[in-house]
Amino acid sequence: MPAFLEALPYDYAFSSNAVVDCDCVDDVVAAFFDAIRRDARLPKVVSLSCFEADPIVYPAVLRHLSSTGKYRELSRVERPFADWSLGPRKKSTSTRKKLRQLSSVGIVEIVNERTPDSTQAAFETFLELEAASWKGEEGTALLCDAGDAAFARRLIENLAAFGLASVALLCVDGEAIAAQVLFYSGQRAYTWKTAFNASFARFSPGVLLADKAIRNLVESGQIATIDSCSFPGGFMAQLLTSRRILVDALIDARPCNSLAFAVEVAQHQGYRLFRHARRRGTRAIKRWTRPGAEIFARHSQA
Repeated sequence: MPAFLEALPYDYAFSSNAVVDCDCVDDVVAAFFDAIRRDARLPKVVSLSCFEADPIVYPAVLRHLSSTGKYRELSRVERPFADWSLGPRKKSTSTRKKLRQLSSVGIVEIVNERTPDSTQAAFETFLELEAASWKGEEGTALLCDAGDAAFARRLIENLAAFGLASVALLCVDGEAIAAQVLFYSGQRAYTWKTAFNASFARFSPGVLLADKAIRNLVESGQIATIDSCSFPGGFMAQLLTSRRILVDALIDARPCNSLAFAVEVAQHQGYRLFRHARRRGTRAIKRWTRPGAEIFARHSQA
């Protein structure tokens, strides 16, 4: 497989933003690529996945690569985003209606404590809800892979120790029916993952929880912007009306000819297709090898 530097730090990450001082962005970008070129241990191809095409760093990267190196943008998407510094968000009529309907079932409460112990306990609730959902059936829930689960637990523990993570819970009569994992950086929150009890699906508990948890954070003054960590088509696109541009791109830091870079691009795209096919195959195997799958298959054939 082709060797390259990957900007996205983990399979379950949704952003590979650059953090650079605005006053010296061109110098920093140039130094970054020069360090890659000089270090014989490093691959010279850089894969930018879910990279924010912001108005400062991204243009600086393009300026630098216009004179040295090669660049190919593979995809561009708009991610749901919100910035309350631009003004208050209009309340959703449908969300209020769903909340009233859910209140007829029992006492509804939103809990989002940011203490380390509370966050870790709530994250275990999230893991259980996710594993019991369609993600568990598809083999994509965190608990379906021991390594992923261990990594996520360490991640939450380490971030919660500094108040940088929490898990909001939507409870009915004291029982959690939905969970929203949140990360924090300054006044920005990231709605990382959501899970809910499918028996309450008619109340749209995931939407209710995200809407109320976000509103509570904004009204408390803790956050001003929200990154949905999702793509157009999901329910977050209805809750968050602003958009931010994310790109997937491939960079060759070496001054190489166009043909050589075209080969690198083809290799990289082939590798991405391979990983996607392998991931889908692994999920299918997990579905058909889990307990009860053989019985299900026999019934389907009958």
